[in-house]
Amino acid sequence: MGQWMDGYLEKLEKNRQESLAGGGQDRIDLQHSLGKLTARERIERLADPGTFNEMGSLTRMHEPIPDPKAKPSPGDGVVMGTICINGRKAMVYSMDFTVMSGSFGDQGIWKIAELVQMAGQGQMPLIGIFDSAGSRISMKGGEVGQHGLARLLRNYSLYSGAIPRIALVLGPCTGPVAKVPALADFMIMNEKTGFLWLGGPIESEDAGTAEFHMTRSGQCDLVAESDEEAIDLCKKLLQFMPQNCWERPADVQTSDEPARREEALLDVMPDNVRFTYDVHEIIDLIVDDGEFFELQEDFAPNMVVGFARFDGIVTGIAANNPDELSGIMEPDSSDKYDRFIMFLDCFNIPLLTMSDTTAFPPGTAGNGWGSFGTAPRTFMDTRTSPTPR
Repeated sequence: MGQWMDGYLEKLEKNRQESLAGGGQDRIDLQHSLGKLTARERIERLADPGTFNEMGSLTRMHEPIPDPKAKPSPGDGVVMGTICINGRKAMVYSMDFTVMSGSFGDQGIWKIAELVQMAGQGQMPLIGIFDSAGSRISMKGGEVGQHGLARLLRNYSLYSGAIPRIALVLGPCTGPVAKVPALADFMIMNEKTGFLWLGGPIESEDAGTAEFHMTRSGQCDLVAESDEEAIDLCKKLLQFMPQNCWERPADVQTSDEPARREEALLDVMPDNVRFTYDVHEIIDLIVDDGEFFELQEDFAPNMVVGFARFDGIVTGIAANNPDELSGIMEPDSSDKYDRFIMFLDCFNIPLLTMSDTTAFPPGTAGNGWGSFGTAPRTFMDTRTSPTPR
């Protein structure tokens, strides 16, 4: 009996070491040379020290690897588990680009699908980190992998509006897997290495980049210059959210006097109605400590949305910006506004609306833009909004 147990323990330790090594030191060095952190380094930066409890680490590609010299497939290219972020429980999964370029396999896709379900049942936020060359679930028919992908998309949709879901696109994310971050509530992209594309011909040089998804498709909410900054933005964004739809975001102590008078507001509005003003000037003056966490800053800038606090209470702000297109409400700004307030409604966050707009632009072209032309909508026209309770 002891010999049998020793053999299993030795195998367990070998698998554990393989998982920690990922695709090997050469692949790790390549990842660093591209300016990217590894999957485990990303989780380590996101989590409070010592709180990452890995799940599914013994998973391996269930089919024989064609090349006998190839390295094993630890975790089938996915590192995942439970973590704490600033003392709050969350679940995270991260594509391991050092293992077969982070491609989704039959086992890896099922791991994530089950993790999403566990996050929903455990009523805690879900964070996905994407760095994947695509999909390899078509091997030998791929029925298992296709079923896993369908279950993953189903679970993401099922828990929409129940738990906060944040996606970090820190490397390539193409093919069917690109649907997953688009289903998240908020997406953060690395402007240097992030690339998101569902498929089909690429019509412009910047298609799929962070700039494209921030300024044109509206899929991206925040852009970072590095993996480290993207992860820090994720942690800050999470501070404005509750654990789930049955709770409220935590209140914080503030040094800002809630009953104060802000005389500088008298100087914001121009005396001449022919001139405009930037609504950011008003927002910065009225929120606690002048801290406003804006989302989708470069997409439909005529509508400003983001999080702030008033007397320590998390509040969403949606404001027309007269300094951009006179604050008109056109298709992009309307989508931006709708998705944001739907999230607020699901997660018990109050909304402050600041309205100064010339309303909808006139026109007979059928697209609502009138003389402003047509709005580019080339990747995915809509991203699913949380379902109201």
